[in-house]
Amino acid sequence: MIMGDWLDALNIDIIVYRYNNQNRWSASIKGCMVKDEYGTWVGLHGSGRTPDAAINNYIKQIIGKTICFEICSSAVEYKVPAELSNIYKAE
Repeated sequence: MIMGDWLDALNIDIIVYRYNNQNRWSASIKGCMVKDEYGTWVGLHGSGRTPDAAINNYIKQIIGKTICFEICSSAVEYKVPAELSNIYKAE
């Protein structure tokens, strides 16, 4: 299974933004926090020169990590499977 299929199964969208006046893109899951190696919840984003590159950069950062939504209220956590392909689309 590739990451895109896993995200679709959970009804999770990756949001991609283009930086104004720059040839740079940013990708992240809206409202998502990622647990780092110290157990701290952090916000991450991927960046790249194309939308696909930004998505792939983000996915590489969250593979094998726990992600969480609604961290301040009733949290919903998912473990991102490490065995998923880290490529969202072919570059």
